[in-house]
Amino acid sequence: MGLRPQLAAILLCLLACTGNWTLGCHHGALKEIIHILNQVTEKGTPCTEMVVPDALSARKNSTEKDLICRASQVLRKFYFQHEVTLCLKNNSRVLKDLKKLYRGISSLFPQKSCNVNESTYTTLKDFLESLRRIMQKKYWQCGSSTF
Repeated sequence: MGLRPQLAAILLCLLACTGNWTLGCHHGALKEIIHILNQVTEKGTPCTEMVVPDALSARKNSTEKDLICRASQVLRKFYFQHEVTLCLKNNSRVLKDLKKLYRGISSLFPQKSCNVNESTYTTLKDFLESLRRIMQKKYWQCGSSTF
């Protein structure tokens, strides 16, 4: 019976440590994603007026996980040569950053698949700013308010 409080403390510690990772609370990765989003959305960044599916618009019954999955699907398209616009081909830094965002988000929040409604569109800038707000909220929920 003397081990019960110790065992409870150990189990609680294990739960707390693994809980942050499974919920996507990897501060370094979130910080890097937010940093890239800040760079890509700064004033004067080329190609941000192109249109992309409005995957982040508020929909009933959409969870944060659903929104992040749909955002990942939109970013994934930049890996396909036929999806890359001439503007992005001529601005390889922006394309490289979009690919980094996809890799960062998909590694942090792995999803098998989700559907993106392509009936409505938004500018890449608005899409990325919405994604930045979601990532900042996630970062704050993980216990830090650096941004």
